[in-house]
Amino acid sequence: MKKIVSFQKMRIYQKVILIYIILMLPVCTVAALINFEATNYVRAKIMESALSNTASYAEQFENDISRIQLQQYEIINNVDVNKLSFSSFLMNEYEKSKAAERILERLGVIGYSSNYIENVGVYINNFNKTVSFKNGVNNIENNEFKELKQCLDIEDEHVFIKSGEKLFLIETDYHNQAAQVDELRLACYIQLSIEEIHQDLERIKINNNSGAVLTDKYFNLIAQTDHFNLEFQEIKNQYLSENKSPNGVFSMLSEGKKYWITFNKSSFRDVIVFTYFLDSSVTEHLRIFNLLLVLLAIISAITVAIFAYLFDRMVHKPMRKVLDSFALIEKGNLSFNIEHYRDDEFGYLYKGVNKMVLELKTYINENYEQKLALQKSEFKQLQSQINPHFLYNCFLNIRKMCQNEDYENAELLTQKLSSYYQYITRSGMDIVPFSIEYKHALDYINIQKIRFGDRVCVEIEEIPAGCNEVEVPKIILQPVLENAFEYAFSKNNVKSCIYMSISYTDSILKITIEDNGVMLSDENLKDLQAKLNSAEDVTEKTGLINVCRRIQLRYGAQSGLFAARSIYGGLSLEIIIRL
Repeated sequence: MKKIVSFQKMRIYQKVILIYIILMLPVCTVAALINFEATNYVRAKIMESALSNTASYAEQFENDISRIQLQQYEIINNVDVNKLSFSSFLMNEYEKSKAAERILERLGVIGYSSNYIENVGVYINNFNKTVSFKNGVNNIENNEFKELKQCLDIEDEHVFIKSGEKLFLIETDYHNQAAQVDELRLACYIQLSIEEIHQDLERIKINNNSGAVLTDKYFNLIAQTDHFNLEFQEIKNQYLSENKSPNGVFSMLSEGKKYWITFNKSSFRDVIVFTYFLDSSVTEHLRIFNLLLVLLAIISAITVAIFAYLFDRMVHKPMRKVLDSFALIEKGNLSFNIEHYRDDEFGYLYKGVNKMVLELKTYINENYEQKLALQKSEFKQLQSQINPHFLYNCFLNIRKMCQNEDYENAELLTQKLSSYYQYITRSGMDIVPFSIEYKHALDYINIQKIRFGDRVCVEIEEIPAGCNEVEVPKIILQPVLENAFEYAFSKNNVKSCIYMSISYTDSILKITIEDNGVMLSDENLKDLQAKLNSAEDVTEKTGLINVCRRIQLRYGAQSGLFAARSIYGGLSLEIIIRL
């Protein structure tokens, strides 16, 4: 999992890009808010207009129907109609004919009084005829009478009665018309033009993605527009579950699409007008703003990309040259020169870096190389410091072995001693593979084991895999082992033991040499630790301090020689080389 980089740790290049994006966000946010508010405003205005149109149409339709029904009452109470209904048996044919003509003339006036009226007629039982504006005077066995009878057979008392595809308003001389159809003496029927109602509903639509519907108070469908995506049953169920007021607005979902529905219920006839529109159609006129917003986002992204490219060319890449040069300096590589053809701030910076590298080279030649020369001289001094007492004791041991005719051990000691001094006195190699340094340490240990026999035990680990060819300074193990042999031995009868362990992990070579000697006091241990911690400042040139200084000079202050109390009671010296 990647760590989140804090702003303080970001590069300048990243900070500038981030700041630019942050500055652009408010602009895009404001643009989005403007578009959002504009959408809400347009939606509110459309709903307000739709609600106004719905209320206006409901009122106009109710007024027209009321006027038409008044004319129905007039027909029911017309003198000629009543004469034919109640006393036609007293009238001769001529009188009946004239009365029918006057009724027909009156029906014509009513028929032309409203666009909603497609036909108007009256049924007179005693006259045994129907008189209609459209078909004139006919015997009752006609289509109009059959349709009238079908309408009167409906059990519920509806203002608007549908028979097939026709819509009627019917007024009779009985209040309970359905129970006395066969006894009906008089009825005035008006066929309303569904097509005309349909055209009026089309006029109050909001747009092509909207529709309108007209119902009576029983939710019987009177008329609806052709473009009607919603099922009326859905609108009805939503209306009944949410609304108690005579007019208002509600929303609903159908097939994953959101619709807004406005409604108005008339106060007298209880007709209900519904209009609806698709919510997404509200924003169709605002799509230009959405496109502009997307265009703004695209332009902003392109601007950021161009800005990032130009910033990379003008600032980031030149700065990378400087950073790369510093990385080379950290690795100790001073054999470079930044080529530049700029006469700006970066050109000045490049010249400064080149000048600094040149001065570092001069400083190293004067200081660091002097330290290397000092290190070599100290190493040569260490090589020349052959312990004469150690050599004398070895020769004495060889003499005793020859006297005792122990020629095998005398030969082995002579061979090891020869190999030991050959390695010490060999010049020209300051750095050797660890396997060679390890072999030299074994030669020294074998010499001491031959000299001391059973008085000393040595436990040493094999070289771990992978570190045979690791290069180390020459003669770093033998001085530490020599120190262990010197201080491990005591005058008591306790057997002296020396332990050497080796590990190599993560490019860190660690050699630990311990003993079980009892001669090391806490005061001496602290004094040794202090000298090793400040080996560079100690004037001593031989032994452990020399080993520590040479390791630190080559591998840094984190490497070196470190002293502690051994788990066996004596001294523990740890050689750490961080490659």
